[in-house]
Amino acid sequence: MNSSLPARLEPWRIRPRPKRGEALSSWLVRIAEARGKLPHQLVQELCPGLQFWNRDGDLLAPPVLLDALAVRTGTPRPEIERLTLGSLAGVLDEAISGKEQSSTVRPLGVYHRTRRGHGQQYCAPCLATDTPFFRLRWRLTLFPACTRHGLILNDACHSCAAPVVPHRGALHACHACDADLRLATHEPASAPLMQLQHHNQRVLDGHAVTWPGFWASTRWNGLLPNTSFLAAALVRVVPVGSAKR
Repeated sequence: MNSSLPARLEPWRIRPRPKRGEALSSWLVRIAEARGKLPHQLVQELCPGLQFWNRDGDLLAPPVLLDALAVRTGTPRPEIERLTLGSLAGVLDEAISGKEQSSTVRPLGVYHRTRRGHGQQYCAPCLATDTPFFRLRWRLTLFPACTRHGLILNDACHSCAAPVVPHRGALHACHACDADLRLATHEPASAPLMQLQHHNQRVLDGHAVTWPGFWASTRWNGLLPNTSFLAAALVRVVPVGSAKR
């Protein structure tokens, strides 16, 4: 079903601001909770007829939804675009979505509205904060660790091994068994992995960086220099089986 922006939209009085680095889907869940609605009800209020949750919304965010959010929340459109994986096109890869989805994005494996893939990662200590939210970079293959807590991210429920689906329950709870994800344990991240990931983040932020231990005398500015090399380096430093299946 096609969706279009309603003729007249008024700003919401209750409208949580997006957190720095937050994913669009996470922000929508937080807005829904604040407004006493289910996530799918919120999207229908924004754009009647829009199918958002039965696909990878962070990857395939419709422009009409971003337009409606800008009006309803008073958030500048460019700021909302930065909550989507599409905003990384030209930085992580020439194209992020399409027939050949970028290998830099962890696939959710959505099939008939069911997530079969473990593409959504999380950090339990991060979710245990006063305002839990899912970071956009938790969907990226080049960011398998939490730089704040020095832990390998989990990509499954620690209790039942189900994929993480934040919009089907509370942000901190497993949708399948209701286990509290904040209580999950993590493997510690190695020093080489943390060093590499800190550099990856600086590249995404647009800084010129030096890659000690990889290219001692080469400087890169703006774009990831060689994603295949970085992916190979991560394979060497990330322990196998870091998440329960």
